[in-house]
Amino acid sequence: GLLCGGDIVSALRCDGIDSDVVLLPPNCVNDEMLFLDDIHIEEVREQLARPVVLGSYELVESVRTALDRVLHPPTGDDLQNMGAPGGGESDGLAGSMRAISYGSEPSY
Repeated sequence: GLLCGGDIVSALRCDGIDSDVVLLPPNCVNDEMLFLDDIHIEEVREQLARPVVLGSYELVESVRTALDRVLHPPTGDDLQNMGAPGGGESDGLAGSMRAISYGSEPSY
């Protein structure tokens, strides 16, 4: 869980990893969606130009939900409510999968 947002961005860019979604462990950000280096998870999404999803502690559930988020992206209203106090899925880090942000739909 001790991951810096900048390190994640650098690692994915340097390795040339091409993916439709980035799945991260739930404890790599705090309740304000900040990594240890104070980079917001939305900034990571913007730099990587792909969806960034926080998983749960259940691997199979996390992978299924990440796949669902890629295949069925939320609408604009859903995105505005995510991570907002009192809105959407912002129940802290507890709970199951939370999709933080989405890029464009993948092409297959």
